[in-house]
Amino acid sequence: MLNDPLPNPRTREDELRGFALAAHICMGAGFINGITFVVAVVIAYIKRGEAEGTIYRSHFDAVIKTFWLSLLFGIIGAVATVILIGFVVLAAVAVYVIYRVVIGIVRALDRRPY
Repeated sequence: MLNDPLPNPRTREDELRGFALAAHICMGAGFINGITFVVAVVIAYIKRGEAEGTIYRSHFDAVIKTFWLSLLFGIIGAVATVILIGFVVLAAVAVYVIYRVVIGIVRALDRRPY
């Protein structure tokens, strides 16, 4: 019929997948622009409850965990730069974040849990 609304081709899971990808990409972009790192964790906190019972809950949990651990060890590394070991800690944090971002994007694209 002409008055029937068109079905929405995007499902709830597709929307959550898009937000999960956005959160991972924002986290990766945080190396260029630090504010997007915070945007990533805000997205994750907002969408985490909505993603309950889906594979994307694990993605939002991973973004939150990555944010807090990298913040903690980033502060420790920054303080420890006085004794030069901080540079090693900061490099390790950068590798950790890059690894988590890449794994998150790949798994979200494959529609797999984190």
